[in-house]
Amino acid sequence: MSVYGCDETSLHLPDLAITGFRGIDRLSIPRLARVTLLAGKNGAGKTTILDAVRAYAAPRHISTLRDILHGREEISNYIDDEGERRFETDWAALFFGREIEINPKISISSTSGSLKIEVENMSKVIVENEELFPESLDSQDSKVIAVRNGNIEEFIPFAITPSASGISPDTIRRLRRLPSGIPSTNRPMGLKCESLGPGLLSDRDIGAFWDRVALTDAEEKAVEALRTVLGEEVEKVAVVGDTRSVRRVGRHMFVDRRALVKMKNYEKPVPLKSLGDGAARLFGVALALANCADGFLLIDEAENGLHWSVERDFWRMVLGTARENNVQVLATTHGWDCVVGFAQAVNETPEEDGLLLRLEREEGRTTVVNYTEQDLAIAAEQRIEVR
Repeated sequence: MSVYGCDETSLHLPDLAITGFRGIDRLSIPRLARVTLLAGKNGAGKTTILDAVRAYAAPRHISTLRDILHGREEISNYIDDEGERRFETDWAALFFGREIEINPKISISSTSGSLKIEVENMSKVIVENEELFPESLDSQDSKVIAVRNGNIEEFIPFAITPSASGISPDTIRRLRRLPSGIPSTNRPMGLKCESLGPGLLSDRDIGAFWDRVALTDAEEKAVEALRTVLGEEVEKVAVVGDTRSVRRVGRHMFVDRRALVKMKNYEKPVPLKSLGDGAARLFGVALALANCADGFLLIDEAENGLHWSVERDFWRMVLGTARENNVQVLATTHGWDCVVGFAQAVNETPEEDGLLLRLEREEGRTTVVNYTEQDLAIAAEQRIEVR
């Protein structure tokens, strides 16, 4: 049973509604599939949907929201009362329109659960949560971000920097020392959620994924994924080295941990990444699918590194493994070949649950167009543009 009330074979997110989150004012997706591919032009909101799902699934919402903002370099700076430059997470970037002083609200919800993010006055939060905050705190002009999932509450004690809100530096320092959220023993476990792309996995990430599946059936599936690109020449794979060791080659520094591939026609194993981006991409996705069983896998720009000729086999692997591992996959694409490969894989494997959604943005509003399996078949056959 998932923490959001889904049984082990149902979708964690059968549908999705987003309000006020980053670039999306309001969006409703009535149905998601086991594997959902999001297409659309730049700025349509594809990556924002992945960020919303990542936040929804997180066991620690605040740290995940911070990671999302830092990954987009959403960091503000100001000069403190001592003349020093300070850097803070730009929490305003979470909210549609970046307006944080008007008490905005974010909702990321589904029929299986909801996540609410709101800006509130500190004084109100203190009254409602006396056990978390000292009575002596002068908080008339202070605000917090409250993150709520069911009965669980977490707080970001200072949401606005002194230069933006007029909060005194002393008050800011005191707010920083406050406990945030609820005791860790009472936190929900959340759902497993891995995010990939748009670049390749680092050697460190590949090593961490590999360590969790080594000597299991998932190891062989990852090797099979490599054979999709490289053929039967692939014999085996190993990840060697120590993440604590760093080596210098010329001006470059490398973590001494990497994946090696034994090929039939080579005497010595060769580095995985020397075999091309496609091989590294497929191997990374296969490992990620094994590492997020009963959870989510989010893939940004799924086509990166893949040749058009392997797109269909790539999606067949994703569709089949997602079903076997009870993983719900959401991916984005800009590539027509990726859409065609996805359409072919969905129509050739009717037992798999795949859905293509095209996002459109007009006059600041994001809408979604749903493509059925029949639509996908026609689009693939007649080369109809659906991106």
